[in-house]
Amino acid sequence: MPINDDFTDMLAEEVLTDMASSFFGSRVKVDEMIELFDQLVQTLKQKQEKIESIAGLITFLFFNKDIAKRFYRLIDVSPELLLEEPKCDPELLPEKQLSALTGKGKYTKYLFWGYETLEDAITSYLEGSPKTYPDERDKTEPTYKKIKHMSEIINEQIRKVNERSAIGALRYTREFNPESLEKERITGGSFADIDSSNKLDRNMSFEPIDFDSLNLKKYPKLPEFKSIKSNIASFGKKIYSENTDKAKEVISEIENEINKKSSNGLMIDD
Repeated sequence: MPINDDFTDMLAEEVLTDMASSFFGSRVKVDEMIELFDQLVQTLKQKQEKIESIAGLITFLFFNKDIAKRFYRLIDVSPELLLEEPKCDPELLPEKQLSALTGKGKYTKYLFWGYETLEDAITSYLEGSPKTYPDERDKTEPTYKKIKHMSEIINEQIRKVNERSAIGALRYTREFNPESLEKERITGGSFADIDSSNKLDRNMSFEPIDFDSLNLKKYPKLPEFKSIKSNIASFGKKIYSENTDKAKEVISEIENEINKKSSNGLMIDD
């Protein structure tokens, strides 16, 4: 084989290797990005489930959705995403009973605790959990904003990869294979049939991420507890006075669940 042919073969092999590495390397990168994205979405959904449980506990503290809706409107928060069915989840309750001199005072303290718990959970979901200082947050922690931005980045990468046609890559590599070209010339074979159907391109295309289909809720950011503490206290005292028996039942059920948790903890320790 002439030296020029050897050089041409070496050059063709190098170019083909680089093209394959680039084409398939890009696809592997997108695959890895999607896999990581799916993992982060599942973690964020766990946060969302926790918020739903806490919101259900808030509804439980207010007896029903109507009073809960009045509360959210009082603090100028859209209630739609926060109106869950009333439920007292023992896993969310404080470790010890909250104390106060009166039933009204105790009811108000549970409202304080419930609101702060919800505020912290939504802040973690939207912005990340604060660390040593309020401004320090884990950069790797999934948040609604990060997941939204990540979906946009991945979709842009998907668009670029999908535009790099598999047929185009194969047609281009064909030019580096004289034997294949000669065979096509003799037999009349070509990429025409593949081009007409585009089956290969369609089969190898990535589906863009449909962010809305993830069903991640964009919760409203709640006002800081300290800024509305007096509003919560006034509203809670009013609700207690109007529904004293119901409020006492709520406190009783919460404290029974707290006592059960404490008893189970002692049994485990023994």
